Amino acid sequence: MIYLAPIQGITDRIFRNVFPKHFGGVDCAMAPFISTSKRKKVETVILRELEPAANTGLPVIPQILSNDPEDFIPLADALFNMGYKTVNWNLGCPFPVVVNKGKGSGMLC
Repeated sequence: MIYLAPIQGITDRIFRNVFPKHFGGVDCAMAPFISTSKRKKVETVILRELEPAANTGLPVIPQILSNDPEDFIPLADALFNMGYKTVNWNLGCPFPVVVNKGKGSGMLC
């Protein structure tokens, strides 16, 4: 299976819907990551980008960036309630800003 890699600010829902109309060979798209919040409340504006009805070009896998299961669970539940059966918990992002917050590959420490 070939996944379209996420690029913040580029591979948004418009890109994911248009890409398969012009190019082939991609089975699924990984959405740019959503960071969790200590507020335990999922921002609806963040989820709007992942609304299944607005993502019809490629199957989408939402990607969560978190370093705390207590923050991860409410967001994963909200995505499940939207109809997503799979989410990706990003545990490998090497970007220094992410790592310095103890997220992504910063969790490996």
